[in-house]
Amino acid sequence: MFGSRLFRLGLGFGVGLGLAVPAVGLEDGYTYATVSKLSVPLLHLLEPETSHNIVVTLAKFGLVARDYTAYSPSLRTEVWGRSFKNPIGLAAGFDKNAEAMDAMLGIGFGFVEVGSITPEPQDGNARPRVFRIPEESAVINRIGCNSHGSVVVSERI
Repeated sequence: MFGSRLFRLGLGFGVGLGLAVPAVGLEDGYTYATVSKLSVPLLHLLEPETSHNIVVTLAKFGLVARDYTAYSPSLRTEVWGRSFKNPIGLAAGFDKNAEAMDAMLGIGFGFVEVGSITPEPQDGNARPRVFRIPEESAVINRIGCNSHGSVVVSERI
């Protein structure tokens, strides 16, 4: 029981970086909103890029809650012959290396973009390269095009 509570606390890390996800109920009445109130202060103790990497790693290993919401058929969206359960997507900068696509789809996004994918692996800009501006509830991202490379990323897709 105690271990599962710790696991549930870990679920909130997915919303700690400003992901706009619905307050979907978790086991025992927890919600993303409730869990994020616990996890965001913890993540803000860390350097912003480290926080982001923790979230991606948790998602990569499936340590995020799944959204089992039955979406209204009116939200179904079709673009270029592809159908999506809803029109809310995750932009390319979050999961540049296609490590957490399934988890992000699982928390309720209708689609997930990956990228920026480079032909060869590269590091991007020098650190520090992500900065929080708390008084504006904003983040400045100057990561650049860090990438594991097209071969690795295409295997994950």
